[in-house]
Amino acid sequence: MAHLLALLLAAATWEGAVRAGWVATLLFPAPTTILHWLLESLRSGELADSLLASGQRLAIGFGLGAGLGTLVGLAMGLLPRLHRAFDPVIAALHPMPKVALLPLFLVLFGFNEQARIVPVALVAFFPAAIAAAVASAALTRCCGMSRATMARRP
Repeated sequence: MAHLLALLLAAATWEGAVRAGWVATLLFPAPTTILHWLLESLRSGELADSLLASGQRLAIGFGLGAGLGTLVGLAMGLLPRLHRAFDPVIAALHPMPKVALLPLFLVLFGFNEQARIVPVALVAFFPAAIAAAVASAALTRCCGMSRATMARRP
């Protein structure tokens, strides 16, 4: 109950600050303005359409990134030369904040679907590649499977 009261007090303070002109409404619209927009977009179906489009971009980006990352990781685990070539690159690029690359994607792809899907794919690529490389390399060590046997198995 105390959390709800604190939330209501914060919203009332925010609303009062906006109405008093203490904050820029462009950056911090009043909670009542946000609620009005939410109800209107729910009624018109705009919110549902936007959520569907975002979900599709997320699914496509994740599928591409995780799929390609898994393939690269499996190849790295099966081929030591490939692992030696790609591991430093992946180790260097993985910790980089992917948000830092958004301006580059906008320059390369413009304001279209590709510029929205590529960052999602990039975020999904690195964990999938690292996990697949470690898993496939571990199978060759712990289970005695040769790289050729792993490549042939369905």
